[in-house]
Amino acid sequence: MTIPTCNLALTVLVALSATSLAPEDFASDAIKDRLDWLSTENQTTLSVHDAHSLRANLKGISKAASDVFRRATDMEWKTYTDDIISFELPDDPLIKINSLIPEARQPIEIVGSSVGTTERQFQRAYYVTVERRPYLTVFVAETSWFDRGTCFCGSIAFRRWIAMDGNLLQFSFMDDGNLKKGEALGARNRAILLEWTHTSITQHDYARIARSLRLKDRSTRTEEDWIQRTKEANPEAKMLGWLRVGDSPERVQQLAGKPTKVEGETWIYVKERLDPDGDGYRSTVRVSMKDGKFGRFEKGWNSFEEVKSMRGLFKDAVNQLKDQF
Repeated sequence: MTIPTCNLALTVLVALSATSLAPEDFASDAIKDRLDWLSTENQTTLSVHDAHSLRANLKGISKAASDVFRRATDMEWKTYTDDIISFELPDDPLIKINSLIPEARQPIEIVGSSVGTTERQFQRAYYVTVERRPYLTVFVAETSWFDRGTCFCGSIAFRRWIAMDGNLLQFSFMDDGNLKKGEALGARNRAILLEWTHTSITQHDYARIARSLRLKDRSTRTEEDWIQRTKEANPEAKMLGWLRVGDSPERVQQLAGKPTKVEGETWIYVKERLDPDGDGYRSTVRVSMKDGKFGRFEKGWNSFEEVKSMRGLFKDAVNQLKDQF
C-alpha cells in the first residue's frame, strides 16, 4: 500500500554510520534484558497477518535482498545517526535510508492494508528500503505524547515504558508476546516505528531497532516525572508497564495498586466497566510474584471477556431465535 501524504521532500540517501561499534556501545543492548517479560510460546519470526502482501513485497527481488528481510540473529549491526535521531540497523550495503520532509509529497509504501487511526504525519521521516522495497519507516513529529491511534491488524495487549538517555521509550506488545510498535519521546519530539505487522522483517530485528530508538533533543524528566506524566495521560490505566523484574511488593502496589485478590504467588487485578444496562467488559491481569518479587508475565497473564446482563442475554436469545425464521 502507498500512503499518499502531503508529506515528503528532500529524498536524501543517507549512509549508515561508518564507525564500527563494539557490542557494548549499542543502545539496544542497554535494555535487552528489560523487555523479556511476556510468554512468547506463540511468537513467530515473521509477520503473518497478511501472507499475500508479505510475499508480494519480496517477490522479484534478489536472494541477497530477500536475505536482508529474513536475516539470522547473529549478523552485524551499525548505528544510523543525524542531528535528530539515532537507531540501529543491520550492517548491509543493500539497506538505504531516505531522509524525508513533508514538502516533497513522495509516497511511503508499507506492507499490507493500513486500517486504523494511527498517526502518519511527520516533520521528518526515515524511509528504509532494500532494492526499493519497504523495510521500515520511522516517523518523527513535534508532539508531547505517544500515538493514541489504533491499528487493527493485531490488538495491543500490553505497553512497557522505559526512561533512558533523556527519552521515554514505549513498547506495545500483542497477546502472543510479539512487539508490534516501538516509540520514543524526547523533550519536544516523538519517533514512531511503523508497526511490525506492516513490515516484512523478523521480530528479532524489529525489536532490536525499537530498543535502539533515541531522539537527540533529550528531556530533563526523571523516571518518576515520566511515571507521573504517564498517569496524567491515562488516569485509569494500571502502571504495570513500569515494573521491573525483581520489584518488591511495595513498588508493585505503588504502581498498580492493591490486587483485587491473591492466589498463591499470583496477584490478580480485575477491572470491570459496565454500562447502565449492565452490559460491559471485564479484564483480568495476573501478576507473578514468585518468592515475593515481581517476575515475568506467564502464559494466560491477560484475559478479556464481555459481560452480559440478564437483559442483554435475553435480547441475544431473541435475536438468535429471529435468525432461525
